[in-house]
Amino acid sequence: MPLREIDEVNKNGFTEHRFGESDKMSTYLFSFVAGKFKSEEMAIANFPMKMLYRETDEEKIRYSIDSIFQLHHSSKLFLEFYNDFPFPFQKLNFATIPGFQYGGMEHVGAIQYKESSLFLDGSATENRKLGRAKLIAHETSHMWFGDLVTMDWFNDVWMKEVFANFMADKIVNPTFPSINHELAFMVGHYPSAYGEDRTKGTNPIRQELKNLNNAGSLYGSIIYNKAPIMMRQLEAVLGKENFQMGIQEYIKTYQNSNANWNDLVKILDDRTDIDLLTWSNVWVNSSGRPIFKDSVTYTEGGKISSFELRQMAEDASDYIWPRFSRSP
Repeated sequence: MPLREIDEVNKNGFTEHRFGESDKMSTYLFSFVAGKFKSEEMAIANFPMKMLYRETDEEKIRYSIDSIFQLHHSSKLFLEFYNDFPFPFQKLNFATIPGFQYGGMEHVGAIQYKESSLFLDGSATENRKLGRAKLIAHETSHMWFGDLVTMDWFNDVWMKEVFANFMADKIVNPTFPSINHELAFMVGHYPSAYGEDRTKGTNPIRQELKNLNNAGSLYGSIIYNKAPIMMRQLEAVLGKENFQMGIQEYIKTYQNSNANWNDLVKILDDRTDIDLLTWSNVWVNSSGRPIFKDSVTYTEGGKISSFELRQMAEDASDYIWPRFSRSP
């Protein structure tokens, strides 16, 4: 948390620093960042932020630092508005680390990033800039989705990831109008999701996890590609306004606490006349996908007399995937 006071007395070659009391957080969000870092500080709209970095390329440093801070600030503003909830922690600081094994990790007060993903130069393409912006928006979204409200157990680790990506798209896509985001979403998600979900060994989005040692088995195309498709459908089923209001209630209800997927579904279910519990049971708690077949009957004059659309589960089960349409 923010520095409270500094003991300038040298103690055996070390200086003692004291910080404020930490905010309430899940234990997996606690971390130390140690090393020989340079630092940069910036306050935007009276909100101070600090970055630690190891980058040595002066061109990348000059080209990137202001953008990195601005992207964090714009993400913070959007999320405060969308969630109707102020930034939930005492500071928004971050460190870029060479060779970091992930794109980012949402540690409270010390978000960690792979350094090469944030420091770009003047030759960076629009897709590289889009990727950086979405990464920052993703990790900032975690301050609400994952950090403020944490999954009850790792059965729902997918929730924080799908929400972070879902929010990142909302935050970043409008600022890159030259990119066809709908096409990029389809190409980036559907083939991979279908490729795994059509196999006999597929798993539902929400899986039971009895031993944390097996948590790595939860990650894959179902979480990262099928779950975002499902979340888009869920927003379409409720309508954007009802969906947003439900998310705001969810954040306020479970702030500084734990929640699972069904807790959210129950909140959203109260905002629609559609049976979301049944919808969720098929789309989230069950594996596989539906197959559709059509049948058209024509009159002697060649006009269509009837049209029939049939649904069946690809795995030959009795599951029916609810599909709802809303009037424009």
